[in-house]
Amino acid sequence: MPLFKCVLLFAVFCIGSFGHAQAVRSAPKIRFGTSVGVGYIQWNEKMVLNQGSVSETGFAAYSGPAINTDINWNGSWWMLGTHLAAAAGKAASGGTRNLEFTDGTNRSWYGFVINPYALYRIKSRFLLGGGYISRLTWVDWEPSDQTLKIEAQSGIQGAPSLQLRYRISSKLEFVNSFGFFGPTETQWILSANWNL
Repeated sequence: MPLFKCVLLFAVFCIGSFGHAQAVRSAPKIRFGTSVGVGYIQWNEKMVLNQGSVSETGFAAYSGPAINTDINWNGSWWMLGTHLAAAAGKAASGGTRNLEFTDGTNRSWYGFVINPYALYRIKSRFLLGGGYISRLTWVDWEPSDQTLKIEAQSGIQGAPSLQLRYRISSKLEFVNSFGFFGPTETQWILSANWNL
């Protein structure tokens, strides 16, 4: 009888171990990844010019290079992560007819962008999804003409985003992010990332 119990316990142990091994083998792997890269950022945002009783709405256009890092978690068909970027460049005003901001060009700006996202893997190399872009920018729009008053966006701006990601190889990928801040206020980030 003791021998029978030993054999029975051994059989149960073997079956349990095999089942556990199968479950571990079939469980989807979740990988943690980081990358660094360089890119280009561009966006337009609303700007209002006021001079006396005259007011006109135009836009401010920003562009410049960026350096970024990406932190993400990858499943078999999904990716969750955050895109962080620091950027600087030149900004200019435009889009007005009656009022002119004569020295509103070549204004230096710098700022930071954070873009958490959730992506769906359409193919092994191509991912598509959305997220939320938050942008913090510093720029001096003070005009030389003191009769002209400028109303420009300031502080942290945020908007929903669409992201397209294409992996060239296991190390190199291209990332396109589009932010929709309003009908005429859009943001575009293009970057090339190197996976660490």
